[in-house]
Order: sequence, then structure tokens, then C-alpha cells
Amino acid sequence: METKISYLLDTCILVDFLRGNKSIYDILVNNKNVDLSISTITMMELMLGAFNNKSHNLLIDDALIAATSLVTKLELMTYNKADFQYIPNIKLYKS
Repeated sequence: METKISYLLDTCILVDFLRGNKSIYDILVNNKNVDLSISTITMMELMLGAFNNKSHNLLIDDALIAATSLVTKLELMTYNKADFQYIPNIKLYKS
């Protein structure tokens, strides 16, 4: 049995993957011996780029909070639901 290699992916690698870079695709998708992880900061950077391009004007602090909620799979309790409602897969506390 081959040993698995674990990688923490930086934002630039994921951006290249999303742009269709074949060599990155082969490493990330076609290699069964890798475990992939991303940090909350990387998730935040991706969210800022994606949502601000759609004119949501996501603030850095809100992006970091949302990314933390998504990475940890914790429900977010906030009074400012409008700041987070358009973020896919985020679980917002319903009062």
C-alpha cells in the first residue's frame, strides 16, 4: 500500500485548478494517494474574490467568519443574516 501525501492548498493553486490547469488537475483529482485540505484563510480569499466579483461587497471580516463556519461545519449565529445569506452551504441560525 502506498503512503498518502497530505497537502494544504494555497489560493493560487485552487485558482489555477478552477481555470483548468491540467497539471494541477492531475495532482488534485487523478492522484488517489493525496489528501487535500484548505485553510480558513484560503476559503476566505476564494469567497472574497467570487462574491465581490458579483457585487456583494463581502467584507474581509465577514468572509473570515463565513469561511470559519464553513470549514468547521458550525452553524453561524448572527443578527446580520443579510451579510451571509448569499453564501452557498452556510448554515445560519434560525431564531
